[in-house]
Amino acid sequence: MRCGHKERRFRAPSTSPGIPSPGEDVYAYNIYYGTQRGVYPNSATFYYATNGVISGLAAGTTNYFAVSSIDVYGDESALSNEAAYVVPPPDPIVLKAQTFTDGSGQPYLEISARAAVNGSWEMDASTDLQNWNYYASGYGYGYGNDVSVDVWPDPNEPQMFFRVINY
Repeated sequence: MRCGHKERRFRAPSTSPGIPSPGEDVYAYNIYYGTQRGVYPNSATFYYATNGVISGLAAGTTNYFAVSSIDVYGDESALSNEAAYVVPPPDPIVLKAQTFTDGSGQPYLEISARAAVNGSWEMDASTDLQNWNYYASGYGYGYGNDVSVDVWPDPNEPQMFFRVINY
């Protein structure tokens, strides 16, 4: 099995007791999962596949999985042994700040994060680290591309703080 952030990849078992290997008239696998041992309120079926991805798992939680196979007659096998997976928390987003000057001599700040942002993000600004206001948002693909925001100085606010939330 391979793991990804906020998702669980699986490969169909070939030697697990009670679960036929893909060559034994198996045409689908049901993956049952949940956050309590032996309680599986969620499921996903993968037809004609021996691997797949379960997405949308919450970071920092333990998820429990069990697998059954479905044969060509529609009969479902007993559940496999349970497997547990803890979804790792996301890496912190490290912001890099760099100052520039535009064509008219006006300074501005570029705040960027490389490769760490995968999915939707929001940047908030504060002058006191307690009251935060929306500043910008976007989408990062997490493949080494920069996510950046240009910040123009506000003469009425000599000091500003920024944070980025990835969701």
